[in-house]
Amino acid sequence: MIVSTLMVTIGAMAIAIPIGLGVRGYLSDVAHWRVREIVKPVVEILAGFPRLSWDFSGLSYSARLSRRFLV
Repeated sequence: MIVSTLMVTIGAMAIAIPIGLGVRGYLSDVAHWRVREIVKPVVEILAGFPRLSWDFSGLSYSARLSRRFLV
């Protein structure tokens, strides 16, 4: 169980770190100031979003999917 938790964590980091660095680079160097004014608060809100609510959202979504395909 510990090994699978570490595998999932490393996989999530492998996806999240490049996306986060790309968004940071885009917003700081490339994005027009209007785009930056819109996207930056959204990114900050998502960064502060409690992890529990993301887990609950994923759990409820997967429960709906499994109910649809298994029943």
